Amino acid sequence: MDDDLTWLERLEIEYSNSDILSEQADGVVVPVMDDLTPYGKISRELWKRGGTGLLEECERLRTQYPNGRLPLRQAVTIDADRTEIGKLVVVVAWWSHASEYSVEHMELGFTNVIRQGLGKGLTTLACPVFATEGRHGALATAVARVLEDFDELVNSSTFSLERITFVCSNKGKLETFREHLQRHI
Repeated sequence: MDDDLTWLERLEIEYSNSDILSEQADGVVVPVMDDLTPYGKISRELWKRGGTGLLEECERLRTQYPNGRLPLRQAVTIDADRTEIGKLVVVVAWWSHASEYSVEHMELGFTNVIRQGLGKGLTTLACPVFATEGRHGALATAVARVLEDFDELVNSSTFSLERITFVCSNKGKLETFREHLQRHI
């Protein structure tokens, strides 16, 4: 490893047109509603394949937050031994019935995802391209800003995260996201 490179220069960013729950990664990001219920294809699939331990853990988490709701854009982790997929799950409260879907919203959510991953010492993370139609450029802008901000931290050279794989089952959306992200970083 070249000591002159920054964390972001060393970070491998990959793109995969596959099933996110089958990705080779220490952790997987799952966007959910603020009440920790599934929203979208990824979270519904995780709830099916994650087992009772995952459901119990989500119920336990609900009891820790006012009105059973995780603050919007906040992320929490569920340890791999609590799920049947064998990976740490980073659950991020991405949506509510009144959420504003702005670049700033995406930035804060992705910042919290990275914080959780680093806090757990993850080396690899699979993250869905979970923007609504036409918002992939905004998501890429937010991701680029967050990665650059983390790269500027004094001890970023000690970060454990070595690879982020962005995953989308739609090749066109994945390619649009990739093109936007590569323009920014």
